[in-house]
Amino acid sequence: MSTLPIVVLTVWSLAAIIALLFNRGAAAFEKQQKWLDSVQIQRPISN
Repeated sequence: MSTLPIVVLTVWSLAAIIALLFNRGAAAFEKQQKWLDSVQIQRPISN
Protein backbone atom coordinates (compact mmCIF):
# COMPACT_ATOMS: atom_id res chain seq x y z
CA MET A 1 0.00 0.00 0.00
CA SER A 2 1.40 3.37 -1.02
CA THR A 3 -0.83 5.24 1.44
CA LEU A 4 1.16 4.06 4.46
CA PRO A 5 3.86 6.80 4.29
CA ILE A 6 1.10 9.43 3.96
CA VAL A 7 -0.71 8.07 7.00
CA VAL A 8 2.52 7.96 9.03
CA LEU A 9 3.36 11.54 8.01
CA THR A 10 -0.14 12.76 8.90
CA VAL A 11 -0.10 11.06 12.30
CA TRP A 12 3.41 12.37 13.02
CA SER A 13 2.38 15.91 12.06
CA LEU A 14 -0.71 15.72 14.28
CA ALA A 15 1.40 14.41 17.16
CA ALA A 16 3.88 17.27 16.72
CA ILE A 17 1.07 19.87 16.66
CA ILE A 18 -0.59 18.35 19.73
CA ALA A 19 2.76 18.32 21.57
CA LEU A 20 3.31 22.01 20.74
CA LEU A 21 -0.20 22.93 21.85
CA PHE A 22 0.19 20.88 25.03
CA ASN A 23 3.51 22.54 25.90
CA ARG A 24 2.00 25.97 25.32
CA GLY A 25 -1.10 25.03 27.30
CA ALA A 26 1.01 23.71 30.17
CA ALA A 27 3.01 26.95 30.33
CA ALA A 28 -0.16 29.04 30.25
CA PHE A 29 -1.74 26.83 32.92
CA GLU A 30 1.35 27.27 35.12
CA LYS A 31 1.15 31.07 34.72
CA GLN A 32 -2.56 30.98 35.56
CA GLN A 33 -1.89 28.88 38.66
CA LYS A 34 0.79 31.34 39.84
CA TRP A 35 -1.60 34.24 39.22
CA LEU A 36 -4.39 32.46 41.13
CA ASP A 37 -2.00 31.78 44.01
CA SER A 38 -0.97 35.45 44.17
CA VAL A 39 -4.62 36.54 44.10
CA GLN A 40 -5.50 34.11 46.90
CA ILE A 41 -2.57 35.38 48.98
CA GLN A 42 -3.80 38.96 48.59
CA ARG A 43 -7.46 38.17 49.11
CA PRO A 44 -8.25 34.78 50.73
CA ILE A 45 -11.41 33.14 49.39
CA SER A 46 -13.59 31.46 52.00
CA ASN A 47 -15.37 28.32 50.83
